[in-house]
Amino acid sequence: MNNRDTKGGWFARYGKIALAIAILCFCSGLVTAIPQQDYTIYGTATLIGTVLTAQDDAVISLAVDGIELVSYTMGDISGTNNYVLKVPLDSDPGVTTAAQEGDSAYIYINGVAINEGPQIIEAPGTTAHVDISATRKPPTVTVVYPNGGESIPIGTQVKVSAHATDDNAVTGVTFYYSCDGGSNWDFIGEGVKVTGTDKEGIWNRTWDTRGLSTGTNYLIKTVVNEDRSDGMFSLNGIDPKISLKEMSQDCVVSLDSGNATNATILTDISNGTDETVSAPDCQVYIEVEDHSCNGYSVYVDGVYILTEGAGGNLDGFCAFYVSSGTHKFELRTGNYTTSKSWYCECGKVYSWISMPDYWCGHIPGGNLNAYRDISVTPDPISSVKMNVYTGWNLISLPKIPVASDVLAVMRMVGDNLISVWTYEDGKWKRYDLTGPSFLNDLATMEPGKGYWIEMKSPDCLDVLYVKGSELTNKSIPLASGWNLVGYNSLCCTSITNVMNSVAGNWNSVWTYEDGRWKRYDLSGEVFLNDLETMEPGKGYWIDMKSNDSLTLGA
Repeated sequence: MNNRDTKGGWFARYGKIALAIAILCFCSGLVTAIPQQDYTIYGTATLIGTVLTAQDDAVISLAVDGIELVSYTMGDISGTNNYVLKVPLDSDPGVTTAAQEGDSAYIYINGVAINEGPQIIEAPGTTAHVDISATRKPPTVTVVYPNGGESIPIGTQVKVSAHATDDNAVTGVTFYYSCDGGSNWDFIGEGVKVTGTDKEGIWNRTWDTRGLSTGTNYLIKTVVNEDRSDGMFSLNGIDPKISLKEMSQDCVVSLDSGNATNATILTDISNGTDETVSAPDCQVYIEVEDHSCNGYSVYVDGVYILTEGAGGNLDGFCAFYVSSGTHKFELRTGNYTTSKSWYCECGKVYSWISMPDYWCGHIPGGNLNAYRDISVTPDPISSVKMNVYTGWNLISLPKIPVASDVLAVMRMVGDNLISVWTYEDGKWKRYDLTGPSFLNDLATMEPGKGYWIEMKSPDCLDVLYVKGSELTNKSIPLASGWNLVGYNSLCCTSITNVMNSVAGNWNSVWTYEDGRWKRYDLSGEVFLNDLETMEPGKGYWIDMKSNDSLTLGA
């Protein structure tokens, strides 16, 4: 413990005394100077059995009969610390008397007496001291969105958001969701700070709601110091959704017409540029232009789209989803010929049908004007999206790239690329655009390996699309010591499940995300492990005890 800010007059008279905080007790039957009572002023004190919170520098002092004997300034501390307040008495040999029998003792914090009343020194005796612990004021975090009452279409990518503050620094915000009103929580992921300072800011995370169930009891929880949504919100079952969307993954679309069709396929196949999709799922939005006559409606696998002039109390274009309940959408256009799009699930066949208006709102039947079946199947060559940021990024390739040379793989971010590095057989290999080309010994990039890429993007965020085929060999050789590897899967999996095939032969797994390290270390304290899952597109350092092979699904 450091001795600081000792009052000059008392210091000169009585000599150095190591001080801190907050209780005056006398041993061997003497009285206690401070009652066991809570005080809740941040930066001042709480007492026995609780803690003192050091937010601003707190000045602790002792006065006897109105004379301040000592003072101590406590800095902004981290964790729990013990402070000791010593009072010299008559019987201390070689020490000038500081307190006499019958004197009144007060303890002050920031100039405020924290005794309920003066404690009378009944008899001189030994120098006494009692410890009290102190911690910093905890951080706070507030859920911003969704925070209660929202109705979110299931299958969408939801940007969850929270506001976090701390007197020292906010180092991270983690998001969770509950589908049962808070009884159980599932991990969403670590947030990314989008605005603010070291001590406060807004943190976001994209939440993928595909595969979740509909319900009205959803909650979001954020952990710095946890806060949950103020009220429940719902994930609704409005799917397919009538909206113009980019395709999210490459798919193959085949057509089968019957009778005379009234629909024209405007987009058969379009490269996926919306989001990463885990295999074997496949998302595609197919755009269809309706050429139906006035007064006719169009039906697409549970969705009716009416042309202008169709019967019913409808305003312009509208659509009904009739698979489970009825939901109305307004397509705000005044022309009966328009473009619509809908979500097609991989492996299913969808029918585009024109029919008279009296079929609106009912399951199709009877005489139909025309139909066109649209089959959607996965394209073996598809794209995966990865976000990369200014500075260093630790990535891997979750697909076998169509072209494996470094510049071909990195072509989407080529203007902002500085260098690519990997670690093989105990040495570094690189492709550095800023140095002499003859020093570049990294020619290709492949799955199973981890890569450090350095970016100079002026907008902080860039997007890398890796176009390639699915991995067939998901085994990764590991050597004794440190290995820089990739993650050969399109699905997120817990660290413990991924490492099952090398159980007992590994020490730790590390990754670098959002400018900081995350780890799972078997030799350390469990509560320090902040790396929970392995994710496609990320690179990992694995420390092995001996040579082995990491096999996913083992």
